Amino acid sequence: MKLPILHIAVLATACALTFWNTFHNAFHLDDVYRVWNNVGAQEFWPPWRHFADPYTSSVHPSLAQYRPLLPLSLSVNVAICGVDLVGYHVGNLLLHLFASVGAYLFVRELLAHWSKREFSPHAPLLIALLFALHPVGGIPVNYICSRDLSIMQGFLMLALWCYARMRRTGATKARWAVCLTLLLCSLLAKKNAVVAPVLILLFELFPARQPTGDRTVWRRVAVFASVVAALLLFVRFGLGFSDFENVVSDAKPAQYFAAQAQHHVFHYLRNFVWPFPMRMYPDDAPIAWLQLTGAAIIIASCVLAWRCRKKYPLPAFCVLAYLVLLGPTSSVLPFHTQIVPYRPYPSSVFFHLGVALLVLRWKKFGIAALGALAIYFGAASFVMNRTWYTEVSLWEHSTKHGATADAYASLGENLPDGPEAEAAFRKAIKLKPDHAMADMGLAMLMIRTGRQELGLKRLSDGVDNLPNNALVRNNYARGLQQAGLLKDAAREAGKSSDLQPDHLDYRCLAGKFAVEAGLFELTLRRLEPLLRTRPSYKDTRWFAGVALFNLGRLPQAIDMFERYLADYPLNAGALFNLGTAYGDAGQFPKAISAFERCVAVNPGYLEAHGLLAQLHRNAGNHAAANLHLQLSQGK
Repeated sequence: MKLPILHIAVLATACALTFWNTFHNAFHLDDVYRVWNNVGAQEFWPPWRHFADPYTSSVHPSLAQYRPLLPLSLSVNVAICGVDLVGYHVGNLLLHLFASVGAYLFVRELLAHWSKREFSPHAPLLIALLFALHPVGGIPVNYICSRDLSIMQGFLMLALWCYARMRRTGATKARWAVCLTLLLCSLLAKKNAVVAPVLILLFELFPARQPTGDRTVWRRVAVFASVVAALLLFVRFGLGFSDFENVVSDAKPAQYFAAQAQHHVFHYLRNFVWPFPMRMYPDDAPIAWLQLTGAAIIIASCVLAWRCRKKYPLPAFCVLAYLVLLGPTSSVLPFHTQIVPYRPYPSSVFFHLGVALLVLRWKKFGIAALGALAIYFGAASFVMNRTWYTEVSLWEHSTKHGATADAYASLGENLPDGPEAEAAFRKAIKLKPDHAMADMGLAMLMIRTGRQELGLKRLSDGVDNLPNNALVRNNYARGLQQAGLLKDAAREAGKSSDLQPDHLDYRCLAGKFAVEAGLFELTLRRLEPLLRTRPSYKDTRWFAGVALFNLGRLPQAIDMFERYLADYPLNAGALFNLGTAYGDAGQFPKAISAFERCVAVNPGYLEAHGLLAQLHRNAGNHAAANLHLQLSQGK
């Protein structure tokens, strides 16, 4: 056991050295909905709610998935480190290390007991290092909400390791229970593990060399399949939720397979060798001959692996396992069509193992070559980590190497107002003239930079072209609000919320804009669904409290502010509102306490100092009154 412990220590050290420069990298992409604004993932107790409510995984309903271990892990992170970028990235690094250790144990089992050849005892470590240090593996360290991949991968690798050991040393009920529990945990992190029964079948037919007609093999596969089926049935009928509906696209299966065949061969495989251009939303347009070539290579690989299964069982197993693990997101099932560089992450263990099996035919040279590859991948990851430093750096890297309109629009959204941001939006529109996000972004930029009439006209035209598009109306509302047309902004925000009533951001914004327009009854109507189902979401209770206060419903307003501040105790504006409400209700000691908390959070809150001066004077505390009076005058 000393050697595996030493190997795991080396693996941990190598990961720490490679990814220490990720700790201050920003939130990106879906992090906004799954981490940053996701109150459901920031509260640890009760932890079991994640297993009953798929919507704790995201505040954006269209991104909600039944992945309870993702929000649970995030809430554990918050309980330990608070809402802190460094804490999240350390958590991601530890989870990636967990996946890497699982890969090491499984690879070690395969090489030591299921191969016709003898390998160096250090070979499993080197293969695990290739997986752990490659920039594809580095994405789940940099991209916080993609930790679900690491959790899924770790449990899946451990499940396969336990199964292989069980097949070698003998099955017992306890070993079966451990193996299936690990599989269930993998499925609870991400559904890529639905292919586990196929992996078990491939293991039986290839490394274990069992005949296809052996009924015992199929019974074992059926046991794994029953766990997958039971979970999917529970989610669909027990929870009344469909994971599939939120990820399926309108692409036809044949078209989707053709596109994915091109991406796998000419994009993802290239990334394994030369990862530096790896980016979000690359501009790989569909090309017929590339699609045909890619499909031919994939099909030929499957045929060759099957034909070589007896002579080269382990390499053949790697080829098919690699393709099978890509299947859930990149086969004929028409999921999201964008090229996502971390799609091969689950498969990459088998890619690196397959490459190593070829290289290790030269023994000492092979070991040296794998060591050099590990150093190369680690250096590449260390460099690539900096592309995730900010949203601007991420999208600048993407557009530098060629990207779609989505990347240019995202770059424009994150650049400071100016010519560069406008150029990014216009490039996005040039690439895709009907790109609503870029068009709205350009309009908002015009409003912010003094071209209000042009910006509002562009926003209005967008609404005329897409009157039932909630995003377009939401942006129109934001533009109207920035232009000072508050009642019009409240109207459009309400329409946006009505078009997509389950979108929490749109509903919260509708309440905010109604408050700003002085439409307090409308505010409460707009926020009522949120107050009933997600009252802790962003500033929902604060806006409701302001509306209640202005309607003269002081006890309810005070209660609403207190509840809001229990979640967000450092909001100076809400503390000021609470102090004002207590003062109007005649509860002066509590008003003083609220205002004191307000100025402790924001010492420059002059109006709060002024009211404190008045309250202390009325209470006979002249020294305190004089102090706050001076502070209210900026002295």
